[in-house]
Amino acid sequence: MSTTKHVRIAVAMAAVLAAWTSAALARPGDGIQIGDLRLSPFVEVSVTYDDNVYLDRPDETEDFFLDLIPGLAFINRTDRLILTGRAWGQWRWYQDETDLDSEAYGEKLGLVWGEKERLTLALNEKWVKVEDYEITPRSVDILNLESQILMLTEDRTERVERELFDISPILAYDVTDTFGFNVGYSYNFVDYTGTNSIVDPGSANSLFDWYENRLQVEVQQKLTEKSFLVVTAQGSQQDSDGFEDTSDYYILRGGLLYRATAKTSFKGTAGVEDYDFAEGSVAGDDLDVTVFNFDVAGMWEITDKLDMELSARNAVQPATQYEANTKEVTLGSLGFIYEMTTTLKLTLAGSVRRDDYIGDIILADGTGFEKRRDLWGARARLDYSPRAKWLNLWLESTYEDVDDNLEDDYDDYDQWRLSLGAALRY
Repeated sequence: MSTTKHVRIAVAMAAVLAAWTSAALARPGDGIQIGDLRLSPFVEVSVTYDDNVYLDRPDETEDFFLDLIPGLAFINRTDRLILTGRAWGQWRWYQDETDLDSEAYGEKLGLVWGEKERLTLALNEKWVKVEDYEITPRSVDILNLESQILMLTEDRTERVERELFDISPILAYDVTDTFGFNVGYSYNFVDYTGTNSIVDPGSANSLFDWYENRLQVEVQQKLTEKSFLVVTAQGSQQDSDGFEDTSDYYILRGGLLYRATAKTSFKGTAGVEDYDFAEGSVAGDDLDVTVFNFDVAGMWEITDKLDMELSARNAVQPATQYEANTKEVTLGSLGFIYEMTTTLKLTLAGSVRRDDYIGDIILADGTGFEKRRDLWGARARLDYSPRAKWLNLWLESTYEDVDDNLEDDYDDYDQWRLSLGAALRY
């Protein structure tokens, strides 16, 4: 191992240990106030042990890596407008497997404008360039205003170099005290860059970029003081470098929205999705499909110290590694947050994901194969936030297991990581 690598690891360990030992020191952490604007510079540093850095089985390779994540967050709050933002960079250095060293960048913006309980405009936007999982992935529909972000899995799970972009304005209007509606639009794309782009179409390692335009209309009718009947309609156009033409789908769902308190709410809708694929698959299959569609998101304040969050949804999207094919993605997440003391918080969470490919995969002998990929993961995290507002210390363990019944593009693998880190903000 090079001297430079020794220095990097030593600096990271020193930074983490210094942050832990300085926990008793109290310093302001309220940011820089400029009128209605508050700026909060931050930096996060962590050291992680990874028992399977190349995602192989059975010949796993273990290593340590250092993550350094500096950034800037802001919030601007007035009587009718709340504007938030965050930008960051991420540098990762491995101790031995230096070919895996990487850089990542990202930014996200959020805006809420309007009159309470009347007309409201919400806008969320995010762009990231990553190679591993996102720092704050979402496993919920970005057009679902009740959705909660669980830091477990992302909808587009290929762990390769890629750019992701989402933007979703939503206009909500309460017509009366008992009836309201919202209209939303979202645009998102996935761009696979670098060595994982389409350099050799048809090869197992090629990945096709794709994008989606989607429009949603949702109506809510009040049933009781805390519950609403919900009907959601969506129309979408998807395109991919692996498609000859765009494909469309339509969703109609109905369900219930329940709001008890700021920390206890539930929204669940279910219905049907009709996917119209513009062409046939490579295997000659008709990829037009009608599937059961659902979207569930909720949180529950079980006690003063214990909260629960859950989400589950499914959708049909392009299959990034196969030309002229799609897959149904089903996701589920469940998490518990327990405040052990005023400064110590424990998070336990789990997630599952299944990719069912709509069209058969053509094997070398010319026969078709029904491909399926299953992923499940678990996460345990301990956060220590002392009275010093500028400091948060954490210890996290994650486990992931992936089973692919074909293994033509990705191998089966399991991976365990253990991380120790500190986050500091001004």
